[in-house]
Amino acid sequence: MMVSRHDYVSGQADGTRALDRLLTYAKSKPGIWSVRKNDVARWALEHRTIAPVYERGAPPVTGLLGLAA
Repeated sequence: MMVSRHDYVSGQADGTRALDRLLTYAKSKPGIWSVRKNDVARWALEHRTIAPVYERGAPPVTGLLGLAA
């Protein structure tokens, strides 16, 4: 499971308590890795042989931002 929140909403009181409870519960389980996004990116680059790589289609086909193919 990956939890990511945008900076704009991460400080909103309504979700802060629920997020705190979720993270407290998750970190109590074995095998949970609690890191920042840049740590995930670094790990993926260092483990390219086992990290999945997905080829995506052109933006007009996928709707994702990026360079046109």
